[in-house]
Amino acid sequence: MSPRALPRRRFLASLALAPFVPPEAGEQEPIRLRAAPARVSLIGPGFPSTEVWAYEGRVPGPTLRGRQGGRLLVELENGLPEPTTLHWHGLRGAAGSAFDPVPPGGRRRFELALPDAGTFWYHPFRGAAGQVGRGLAGLLLIEEVEPYPVDRDLPLVLDDWRLGPGGRNEVAASAHEAAGEGLLGNAVTINGRLAEQVAVRPGER
Repeated sequence: MSPRALPRRRFLASLALAPFVPPEAGEQEPIRLRAAPARVSLIGPGFPSTEVWAYEGRVPGPTLRGRQGGRLLVELENGLPEPTTLHWHGLRGAAGSAFDPVPPGGRRRFELALPDAGTFWYHPFRGAAGQVGRGLAGLLLIEEVEPYPVDRDLPLVLDDWRLGPGGRNEVAASAHEAAGEGLLGNAVTINGRLAEQVAVRPGER
């Protein structure tokens, strides 16, 4: 994927239906992101849950929202058994933050300037093949100053998982394999579920 953000209006198959985080949240208290092991139901009720690494216990992680020209304050807490980083993919001016690891049990705050509207995502940079493959990723939406005239904004995260017996997550064997293009897994999820249905009205934008 190009590091340049796609305009929101062209990125219709975007990422993650998750609770709205208002832009002003970053100006008051930091938005908390705890990376830690978790179990989630990827396949659905009646099937075994899958062991993942997740932000706030969810795959994908919470959708963070801001407004162009504003700022966002985020605090990362590392509950993993290894160091992790946080990379704001495509966000102009935030590249340097990806290379400072947070040790297990550590915390780090990120104050982000939001110069551009667009669809971005956040994920680890250190050990990315394994940590992203285990589920660590989330969506960052920067709204235009003048909202785009649609009836609803429905972001969708599409992901493929290699699931073994009992719903086990079989992460890509190497960074080289994980970097390849195309389908790697045997299960495709939308917003962290094997099947996701959204009701729409005729003529709705």
